[in-house]
Amino acid sequence: MKSKKDFFNDGFLFGKLDDYKDLFDYEMMLSMKETVISQNVYLNSQYIYEYQFHRRKISRLLKYEDLQRNIGKDTNPKNKLTDEITEKLYKELHLLNVSGIHNEDAWILGEANFPMFSLNGKYRADIEKQQAKFINYYYNQYKDLEIEDLSSNTKLQFYDEGCRIGAHQDGNPTNRIATFLYFLNEEWDTDNGGQLIINTNTDNQNRIPDDHLELQSIVVEPTFPNFVVIDQIKGAVDNYHELKEVKSDIKLTLISFSELGGIRR
Repeated sequence: MKSKKDFFNDGFLFGKLDDYKDLFDYEMMLSMKETVISQNVYLNSQYIYEYQFHRRKISRLLKYEDLQRNIGKDTNPKNKLTDEITEKLYKELHLLNVSGIHNEDAWILGEANFPMFSLNGKYRADIEKQQAKFINYYYNQYKDLEIEDLSSNTKLQFYDEGCRIGAHQDGNPTNRIATFLYFLNEEWDTDNGGQLIINTNTDNQNRIPDDHLELQSIVVEPTFPNFVVIDQIKGAVDNYHELKEVKSDIKLTLISFSELGGIRR
């Protein structure tokens, strides 16, 4: 396992779940992964588009359920579009949106609303429990923290053709301790893109390392059982990172934010 010193010096941890079985429930995560990939990721989902335009941040949403209700204008259940037609339109409208976004730093992704990650979902409590165990181990100041002292926001994200996240830093959101990323694809062609790139030693606004530091790029393939934890306590190293544009196929990532107190979402 990565040492505590290295975790905090680097600002992140990249590993495989089966190498951290003392902290992560590998069998639960394997079961969860298989459940996710057996389902239609588009159902009950939305695309999120965020980009800059003339120094203004633009956000747009494309919701599957709105398309199924004829862009929200027809609320009669009998007139809903079929899943087959809706999914085809959903993908085509997504690509139409992507084609109009030319900012390299844009965020383009989808979020799938799977009940198993809701507050009382099948896997929610187990995911929170293992993240609390990780925090107890790595953060000395939180070694006695109970799961009830943490709030979490867990989402299943999907990235298909044109999706990407531009180079950015996360900062230190209020009360956030760490962000957990679990990659769920069984296999992945490197040529499809979608890799998480962490540019180490870029903890400054110019993205230029100090003279005594070596700039490296950590490349994380989006396959199970790979995972990444990003340290986000106050004063944490805040490396620039990005998600390479997906060329084809669907990349699946479970993202979970662990924070102190608050409401469990």
